[in-house]
Amino acid sequence: MQRFVLKCFVATLLIFGLIEVFDALPPLGFLDPIELAFKDFELTDVVFSKLNDNRPARIDTNIVIVNLGTLSRGGVAAVINTLSGYHPAVIGVDALFWKEDTSAETKFLVHTVQSTPQLVMSSRLEYAPDSEEGELSDSVVGIHNAIAGADLSKVEHGYVNFNNDESSVRTIRSWQPATIVGTDTVQSFALRLLTKYAGQKGFTIPFPRSEWCALQTINYQKQQSELRLEGTDVLNPAFDKSFIQGKIVLVGFMGATLADSTNYEDSFFSPLNEQYAGKSLPDIHGIEIHKNCISMALHNDLITEPSTTAIWIGSFLLCFLNILLFASVEDHLPFFYDLICKLVQLVEAIGLLILSIYVFQIARLKLDASLAVLAVVLSSDIFAIYNSALEAVASKWEASKERKRLLQNPESIVPETMGAVPVAHTINELQQPTTNTGDQQ
Repeated sequence: MQRFVLKCFVATLLIFGLIEVFDALPPLGFLDPIELAFKDFELTDVVFSKLNDNRPARIDTNIVIVNLGTLSRGGVAAVINTLSGYHPAVIGVDALFWKEDTSAETKFLVHTVQSTPQLVMSSRLEYAPDSEEGELSDSVVGIHNAIAGADLSKVEHGYVNFNNDESSVRTIRSWQPATIVGTDTVQSFALRLLTKYAGQKGFTIPFPRSEWCALQTINYQKQQSELRLEGTDVLNPAFDKSFIQGKIVLVGFMGATLADSTNYEDSFFSPLNEQYAGKSLPDIHGIEIHKNCISMALHNDLITEPSTTAIWIGSFLLCFLNILLFASVEDHLPFFYDLICKLVQLVEAIGLLILSIYVFQIARLKLDASLAVLAVVLSSDIFAIYNSALEAVASKWEASKERKRLLQNPESIVPETMGAVPVAHTINELQQPTTNTGDQQ
């Protein structure tokens, strides 16, 4: 029994060793299109895109979004001034003015930004290029302020990057609340707004400071519940804006108007996209992603993910149990080995995928089943190869031992009979010449 269990354990180690080896291999050029097709897809996208409609929405009565539309720099400054007069808890402006300008409008904007204490401006991290991959590395080499050429050193800001590839062609699924730049911990735009809001309202951020630099999966909400305004509404004296008091106000671009669905500036792909596979058009603006990050923190509606270690242990145990089953089938039902193994693998693989979707939908627990599915799919074939190789080695080893024993002790050959013909009893008899029947006659 111990040898049986040990054999299955070694076979499981072999499977995971092969997975690690293949994972470490450099990418194959001819497989790039296939890799790209699957790289930007996760099973949880199905939940957000198709199964999330009936999930109770978070009611974000404490968040207001203001669309800047086509407002000039002077118009943006006027919006900030007006909003500030209604005493919101915090104002976040997701807008970058990178073209240096010395006009009166720019000076007015800089003065407004510098004199608004509730304000958090956006900034952008600059990453060093990665010469090997041709993309960007994880190393931050600088921070770009919101207004080029302006001194905003005393203005609070947070970076608006969602990933380090500076591209909107990837689906934005996660958010890094903070990152390390040199020896400093730099907060993201959403986290800066949360910490500023928490300081006024006594709100506790649901993840500890020690986890600020870890990626947080964004718990998107399909049905939005926050109030949305046009920048021109804010500037309209006849429009009642008293409800803004004490709120988190997010100011950013969402099209020429809120009804404009054809402007994709500052827009990204999200898991909410109706086309969760083979996406063609971005479906969400940057300010909306920041809003979802803030909303899930305010409601403590986070997505939980098991550690990599837990995933590996669970996948290993599942694979080990499969190998025990397959080895038992090999011993007791060898004729049905392939049929039983393939059925088990098919049921388990489909079951794991359905389970991961169901658990995410019900409990917002994100189970990455890819490793477990891969181990299950490989288990029967690799075990069959391993078992055949083991038997071949064992057979050759036993034959070698027997041959060596006979050469050392030739008198130990056991006599046997084949029909009525006696078999030679010793090697000496084998070496004697055979008497020709014709000669005897």
